[in-house]
Amino acid sequence: MTDSLNVPVSVVIPGPWWTELTYEGTAACCAGMRAWVPLGHGKRMGLIVSVGEASNGNFNGKLKPLLALMDEGSALSAGTPELLRWFGDTWFCGMGMAMKTLL
Repeated sequence: MTDSLNVPVSVVIPGPWWTELTYEGTAACCAGMRAWVPLGHGKRMGLIVSVGEASNGNFNGKLKPLLALMDEGSALSAGTPELLRWFGDTWFCGMGMAMKTLL
């Protein structure tokens, strides 16, 4: 993905991950879009949950770019990323497991 307006995007990967991962996206990204992201030696599908800030709040390193967007717009209804965050926090399972369970 190349675009002059690169922004950090927070992505949740379905599975046992507790934290959101931060990648470099473009201004075309929005919460609720699915994206292919590099993870380890492979790639995984993830859900963009926020755009414009690093998930850990103060990340100063180089971000890996998203590999591809799977949707042209949000694949979820408004409020679903917040529901996933609430579920993960309330039931102590993290957003990744909440996403795997609810979706």
